[in-house]
Amino acid sequence: PAQQRAANSGQDAHGQLNLGRTARTVSNSQRKVLIARDRTCVIPGCRIPATWGEAHHVQWFSKGGVTDLQNLAMVCGRHHDAIHAGIWTLEMRDGVPWARPPGWIDPLRRPIRNTE
Repeated sequence: PAQQRAANSGQDAHGQLNLGRTARTVSNSQRKVLIARDRTCVIPGCRIPATWGEAHHVQWFSKGGVTDLQNLAMVCGRHHDAIHAGIWTLEMRDGVPWARPPGWIDPLRRPIRNTE
């Protein structure tokens, strides 16, 4: 689909899919592509639709992260708080967000994907 092609190219007709450090907040174009890619909160087992979620910087903006598709993931409010509390962590693999669960879910904290 067009949104997947846009995600792969790194830009849309307005060039708003990779904002780098010029903006902390995602653009409407970025949000649309993130919703299409992630579909739900990216934390495994969570069924909150991405349309209800918040865009999260996988490498936090406050720590030098960029507002580019390759560094963004959709998460629900509850899990956004859990990520910032250090309970869950996210990482990107081939442009797709993976989650590392807390130790009480998996003592090895192996990365997993939400397949809901």
